[in-house]
Amino acid sequence: MKEQIRLRELGAEDEERIFHIISQEKVIQYTLFPLMDREQTKKFLKSSIDEQAKKNRKYVNLAIALNESNMLIGLCGLVLNPAHEDAEVWYLLDPLYWNRGIATEAVECALPKGFNDYHAHRIWATCLPDNPASSRVLDKAGFRREGFLKEHLKIRGDWKDCYLYVILDREWRGREK
Repeated sequence: MKEQIRLRELGAEDEERIFHIISQEKVIQYTLFPLMDREQTKKFLKSSIDEQAKKNRKYVNLAIALNESNMLIGLCGLVLNPAHEDAEVWYLLDPLYWNRGIATEAVECALPKGFNDYHAHRIWATCLPDNPASSRVLDKAGFRREGFLKEHLKIRGDWKDCYLYVILDREWRGREK
């Protein structure tokens, strides 16, 4: 299958597309991301770009960009925890691109970054039970459901249960052969 997207560092030129995505309730409804206005979007982008220059990054926020046009159609990131040799992966996608396998491809592109570039032993993600599309993304990307976390995330004032998905470095490397 031809690759549809690539992950790349964010740039100032991405501000309008980022705002388009993270200002939509249906995009962020299952996440810890707030619904962002233009000023919050600018702060998010500036923080992301500033973090790119650091030697010991705490997080990696990347553009999900179409291969043919380089247009940002989503965001994907890793929250790094080197002390535990793990990382959390997350993703947001413009609804115009939902149900095309793009989120799965983005997660699959993030795995080598986490395992090779940042030396994670395990990469994990959480997913709300009422978001089956995200569960499918993680399943297709090779993660396994490892647990159920009761009232684990407080999203816009409400405690939410979530599934914990995990993939280990050796599991990922075993799939690549």
